Amino acid sequence: MKPLPGNARSRTFSFLPLGVFLLFMTALLVSFRVEKQTATFLDEAPVVLDNRLELTLFAEDPAIVTPIGIAIDTLDRIFVLESHTHQPPANYTGPKSDRIKIFVDKNGDGQPDNISVFAEDIREGVNLAFSPEGYLYVVTSRAVWALYDRDKDGVSEERKKILELTKPASVYAHAALLGITFSVDGWMYISRGNTSGAAWQLEGTDGSRVRGYGDGGNIVRARPDGTRLEEVSTGFWNPMDLKFDDKGHLLAADNDPDSRGPNRLVHVVPGGNYGYQSLYGGSGIHPYLAWNGELPGTLPFAAGLGEAPSGLLNASTAALPPDYHGQMLASIWEESRIVRINLQPKGVSVSGTTEVIVQGGQNFRPVAFATDSRGNIYFTDWVLRNYPNHGKGKIWKLSARKDQQTNAPRPLYAPYLPDPEGTPLREVYATQTPGGVDVLQNALASSDPYLRQAAWVALSQPVFRQKVIEATGHANPAIRVGALLALQHSGYQPDPELMQKFLSDADEDVRQRALMWVGQAGMVGLASSLEKALSSGSDSPALLDTYL
Repeated sequence: MKPLPGNARSRTFSFLPLGVFLLFMTALLVSFRVEKQTATFLDEAPVVLDNRLELTLFAEDPAIVTPIGIAIDTLDRIFVLESHTHQPPANYTGPKSDRIKIFVDKNGDGQPDNISVFAEDIREGVNLAFSPEGYLYVVTSRAVWALYDRDKDGVSEERKKILELTKPASVYAHAALLGITFSVDGWMYISRGNTSGAAWQLEGTDGSRVRGYGDGGNIVRARPDGTRLEEVSTGFWNPMDLKFDDKGHLLAADNDPDSRGPNRLVHVVPGGNYGYQSLYGGSGIHPYLAWNGELPGTLPFAAGLGEAPSGLLNASTAALPPDYHGQMLASIWEESRIVRINLQPKGVSVSGTTEVIVQGGQNFRPVAFATDSRGNIYFTDWVLRNYPNHGKGKIWKLSARKDQQTNAPRPLYAPYLPDPEGTPLREVYATQTPGGVDVLQNALASSDPYLRQAAWVALSQPVFRQKVIEATGHANPAIRVGALLALQHSGYQPDPELMQKFLSDADEDVRQRALMWVGQAGMVGLASSLEKALSSGSDSPALLDTYL
């Protein structure tokens, strides 16, 4: 390369004072050191950021590869779902089906003394859980199975299909059946991811069905034998896992639509709508969609989570320091970390903040948790960021250090603790007769979105129809919005006069929900009346977007 002439070099540096030059070079050096440290950190083992805890490696490949779900029985045997059918590459040399392995640490030295196969011939396995009766359930992308070991030899000799996703014909494993948990009152809860533009149908053993098209993912429940299947809530993207906390709040870890965030921890309640519908696209930014309760009739999240949350754990089921009592843990797959979620009451619901307690590098991908009878936490690690099966895998043990004071682990299916803050919500759900209409109307006027939601869901029952129609003229706009939502939710076919009334309402929320109802139901006869929603009072960009 030809050197610059001397005078050109001088002119170049005449604009850069010595102090600035030194500062610039220092910044470059610091940047280099940070980048070097970051690169080194990405390759290091995960680090525990709470010095009261310790992390040890329990098992790794080839003893366990690409593990997902994990569950521990009353004998402290560790059952791990080993994936071999999740987009395996063409040259994959592993088994042709997923397997459930049992790991037993007989002498308590932190290493498995015996590893065996409990069940195989499983396809696209996702999650595991033991029922209160002690039976192991496995969730696959298309079905929920109960596995039985009646002769207690450590091998499942019988299995029964409990639920089946009969539609669509094909599904993506990350957008079908996902999580599983059981309540203390005998229900099995299953989370389902959204199937985009495909109609779906889930069937129970007694012929009960839940179906949809264009809706989001949802939470359903059934009895452990697959009977009495029903929808609990909707409006999710991909709720990867769900667990109950000490007070019986059902919490779900939901991934976010592509252009909408953050990933979220959601308090799941009966009839809850959490804002997402695949009918309006995968970006999550359509005016008919909400992610944090932005639209009337949708509910906010309890806490924001990092990218790709995969597993949840009630921290009270582990032997951890006392300040972990009542909190949740979440694995954040994409960010290679585990966070603790400090839950606090918020009205009749909960909210929380997160704190990182384990941080790994690029080859640390935590997935699912389980605890043993001593309160030790075991979790699976996919290891690599690659989605296809790749032959790597680890199981970690997270526990309190021996010199730390800890709470006794709470049994997994112990009765729920009292929840006085949630009493008003339970009272609304218990109101089922016309004599309680005043209770429901008062809830519609509440500042708490969970009370409002429970009230309009209750009012959508046919027994309240006439009272709801009368409430469309109520002086309180919150009650008018609730009446509109109850009528729409009930499948009511409104007459043009009522819709004109909604479109001309003085309250912007009423007009916005009326526009959405017109659009969702395709009421083309009202096209000439839509501008009333913009001319009947103040408007906002959100209202204009809905109108457009």
